[in-house]
Amino acid sequence: MHLLVSCGIGLVFVFLMEKLNVSSRGAWILSLLLTFPTVFLYFPLSYLAVQDVPGLFDEMAITFWTIGHLLYGLSLPPLYQFFTKANHK
Repeated sequence: MHLLVSCGIGLVFVFLMEKLNVSSRGAWILSLLLTFPTVFLYFPLSYLAVQDVPGLFDEMAITFWTIGHLLYGLSLPPLYQFFTKANHK
């Protein structure tokens, strides 16, 4: 499920980049806007988890979750640039 959502966010990012003709700086803003809501998914997903997970307000778990999702968001623009340049050669 996590990979499907990740691919979906990536596809939406590519679609919006192409459709809106977003600048290089705008790509960073767009990627962070698309991934920012995932930070808050920690709370309902932790609450609904079937398996044992860190506590709902575990600061270390929230920090790792946030850093991981922000790194994903920050990886979208360079990956987009890499793959679009590769396709135009």
